[in-house]
Amino acid sequence: MILTLLACSGSDLELGDANNFAYSATLDPTIVELAELNDSEIHWDELSSDLLDHELSPGAITELSVAVFGGYPLEELLDLLIRDELPQSALSLFVTSPPNSPARFSDFGLQNDELHPEQYFEVGSGIWMMTWSSGEGATSATERLLVLEPTVDGPTSATLPARGGELQAKGDFLSLTRLAAPAGELVGVDWSALTVDAQGGDLPLQQIDQLRVSWLPGTDLAQIGEEFVDLESKLEADWKLPLEGRVSAELSELEGDEDFTGFTGEGTWLLSLSCERCSLPVPSFVGVVEVD
Repeated sequence: MILTLLACSGSDLELGDANNFAYSATLDPTIVELAELNDSEIHWDELSSDLLDHELSPGAITELSVAVFGGYPLEELLDLLIRDELPQSALSLFVTSPPNSPARFSDFGLQNDELHPEQYFEVGSGIWMMTWSSGEGATSATERLLVLEPTVDGPTSATLPARGGELQAKGDFLSLTRLAAPAGELVGVDWSALTVDAQGGDLPLQQIDQLRVSWLPGTDLAQIGEEFVDLESKLEADWKLPLEGRVSAELSELEGDEDFTGFTGEGTWLLSLSCERCSLPVPSFVGVVEVD
């Protein structure tokens, strides 16, 4: 069995929306109360895992940020964040800080402008969210987050829970239409007909910047879906191709530790299309196909 995104038409593999897997996720962050109009501090030196509860040390954090959102209740805001569909207009404040622990509101700023909690952090001012990130620039990734709720008589300090796991996600590989791919052939791939991503949203094809083929020995698609967030650790072979403004490619272009020589009938193959520079760390497409 092969896990792929594509249909087979003649000598090429043509991707259709019906062949895509379905991805679902929920984000359940910790909410802490803090005294309004106060320069409170947040301790996080015991941090030990990320949003997916994968091991993470405090030393991996490179930046903290505070964002304030308005116009949405928290549940809807979190859903839009997961889908990477939150409009820019919802963001009313965004400031950053070096990875200090404890972190104080007064540590945060942007272009020499400091955050003044005695003026802004008050009841009814919006949804305040603090995030912990690793990496820099295009490789930056959000590792943890905390929702900060200003209250009249709240405490002046809070602690980020050591363990993460706030993000729960899984993939459905059983409901899609399985497609065929030729065995042992280096054919072309065409995804110009795709319109919908794995979460049911619109897919701007110009955002696709990576084609990837991976192999793992297991063939239980239900289990693969349940363990989707840990799939990376189960891969035993992997090939990638950077893309720029393309809607087709040749499998012969893939790069890996060894040359890609085509699909076989053993194990499960995964072929994905993704936007690596986007904030949502989920492939836009994955599907299942049998080998001809």
